[in-house]
Amino acid sequence: MSVFRVRLILKRTDDGRLLYTVSLGFRFIFFGMALVVLASILLTLEGPLFHASNTVPLIIILVCLVSGFYDERWVFDRGSNLFEQSVGLIFLHRKKRLRLDSLDRVDLGLTRVGDFGQSTKKRFFARTYLFLSIVDREGALHKMDIARWVHLKEIRNTAEQLASFCEIPLRDGTGSEDPGAGP
Repeated sequence: MSVFRVRLILKRTDDGRLLYTVSLGFRFIFFGMALVVLASILLTLEGPLFHASNTVPLIIILVCLVSGFYDERWVFDRGSNLFEQSVGLIFLHRKKRLRLDSLDRVDLGLTRVGDFGQSTKKRFFARTYLFLSIVDREGALHKMDIARWVHLKEIRNTAEQLASFCEIPLRDGTGSEDPGAGP
């Protein structure tokens, strides 16, 4: 499991749709890092830009640019009766579309990773993760988000808003009302 989490935000558009998508701040961070690395190369440049000595910084710039173009978007549109998932780069992505009324429920669950028994040392590395998913009427699970337990309040609020907007039930399998009381 990654320490770094792509932060998704829930927002309502002017036309009444609900979007669960990557924040602009996420993009600004990566484009900003690419710009800083490029500026540092250009300020210390003593030869051609594409020289062997600039290989690592240029790879870092490329990774930052690709990361900045990453897009994950979940669209809930009651007007068009559309549920759409789009994941990938802004210009190269995969889309999945379903009818909004084919959704059965919103699931909020948790799992414990790295719990290897009773050893105190090994339990130190164990982490509890939350999963936010949509389940359709055919039983297919559409995993929307994963987050550390400390984000329970935020993820639960998102799950409640999605369930309310889609007019489907929320199944909360976290077993706790207080995020501070979590595992």
